[in-house]
Order: sequence, then structure tokens, then C-alpha cells
Amino acid sequence: MAELKRIQGVGPALARALEAHGYRDARAVADARPDDIQMIRGVGARRATRLIAAAQALVQALPAEDPPAALPKSEAAPKALPKDRNVPTGMLAAEPPAKALPPEPATAGALPAAGEEDRAVRKARKAEEKARRRHEEEEARARKLARAQEKARKAAERAAALAAEFERAKKKARKKARKLAQALKAEKAAKAKKKKKKK
Repeated sequence: MAELKRIQGVGPALARALEAHGYRDARAVADARPDDIQMIRGVGARRATRLIAAAQALVQALPAEDPPAALPKSEAAPKALPKDRNVPTGMLAAEPPAKALPPEPATAGALPAAGEEDRAVRKARKAEEKARRRHEEEEARARKLARAQEKARKAAERAAALAAEFERAKKKARKKARKLAQALKAEKAAKAKKKKKKK
């Protein structure tokens, strides 16, 4: 996993995901196809291509495998055969093994490519973070608007209920006033009738 984390754009979580899908080192990622890398959750086509390119750059920058250790002098070459005129010249001594060539230095052009990949990954992450924040702000505004609309609806319902109650109270008061007026009128008529009888 340590080598996977050295790939530009690979963090601990992505390294674990790569390892879980069978990618044990940078060379495995470099030899993979973008379609295979896209099988990992959260990795799209563009990011898969960037990861493979970064892994290839890292593989080029890594030193070649160490050459096998040289054999001891006692085992490096057999002893020379005794000089004998009857022995062919080619059999007098075994040819010493060829020295292993030192590994070629990493191509200098791989480093700028890795740096460009790193910048591209950071830029993509910033864009994703900005889009996520914008989406969260829009959702917050939508929730706030929905709460305001719900509050206005409840206020309108309360106002309508109060208006209906006021109308009922007004009708009740009018009815009571008419009854009172009729009672006063009847009482006045009764008093007038009594006066006429006394006369």
C-alpha cells in the first residue's frame, strides 16, 4: 500500500480500494485499463486515466530491480586446468561472468508529467469541492424557502380561521341585538296599552 500512496492523486482511502481490487503496486495500476480502474467506487473515466498515467510515471521513476549479488571469488570462476598440450585452448579456463550493467537513470521528463498530473488532480478536487458547496448552499436555500412558505400557509390559515370566527361573532351579536330591540319594543307597547286602560 505504501507504493500505491506514492502515485499522484492516491490517498489512504483510494490506496485501500485499489489494493482491495487486486492492485498491489504502482506497476499493476500502470498496466491496468481505464475501464478496470473505473470499477472502483468514486473513480470516473477521467480520473482513471490520470491515475494510470501517474502510475506509469512513477514506475518509470522507480529504480530498476537490483542485480543479483556477485558470487564469491571461489565460486565466480573455476580454477584453470593444468597446462596440457593435448587439452584444447578453449578448455583451459572458464569465461568469467559478464558484469551486470547499472540501472538506467529515470527519465527526467517523467517528473514534470507527474507534477502536471498532481496539479490536474488538485484542480479537479477543488472543482468538485466547489460544486459540492454550491449544491449544499442551494439545498439550504430551498429548505429555507420551503419553511417560509409553510409558515406563510399556516399564518394564512390562522387568519382565515380568525376571520370566520369574527364573522360568526358578528352575526351572533346582530341576532342578539335584534332580539333585545324586539323585547324593548314589546315592553314599550305593553306600557302604552296600560296607560290607555287607566284613562
